[in-house]
Amino acid sequence: MGEYLGVVKEEARILPESRQPCVEEKWLFHGNLQPAWVRFAVFDQSGLQVLNKVRVVLVNTSHPGNIGGAARAMKNMGLSRLVLVDPKEFPSGDARARASGADDILEQAQVAATLEEALAGCSLVLGTSARDRRLPWPLVNPRDAGQVVLNHLQDDEQADIALVFGREHAGLTNDELHQCQYHVHIPSDDSFSSLNLAAAV
Repeated sequence: MGEYLGVVKEEARILPESRQPCVEEKWLFHGNLQPAWVRFAVFDQSGLQVLNKVRVVLVNTSHPGNIGGAARAMKNMGLSRLVLVDPKEFPSGDARARASGADDILEQAQVAATLEEALAGCSLVLGTSARDRRLPWPLVNPRDAGQVVLNHLQDDEQADIALVFGREHAGLTNDELHQCQYHVHIPSDDSFSSLNLAAAV
């Protein structure tokens, strides 16, 4: 293959066969015209430990199908901790149907009476919204939010982190957002900015 010269690029990916995250590096070898992708580490420990620190909190979800859709999205991305704050209907056959195989996420889901209960033990809370409400705390996009999480875990490896999603029709109230340290704004078309809950997750 040639003499190894160095890494020219590194990317995180989701393995299609196992749906687990991994890292791939593009290695450059002497004598090769193009760098070669080499999968060098599945996040069996460090990466999965990061994902296991993040809980997805859904507040007052009205349609159980959206809970199932969110569970499916979570499993796609390697997340497993789902917390439901006062859902209108759960457990539900609609949730299980929409989960499309992510039944384990639903079975392990925690149901909380209040957002305060759902956030117990969290040292970092990020609240999501499709609307830019001009509220007085840091506003980040989803990509920057990921970096915020990683930076926080570098400072405190034992931290618990919550990503909070609001109601389908109204999102999070300002009082609920005041329980968050960051406001995550998901960019969308200004004329139709309301995202489906499962799609937002």
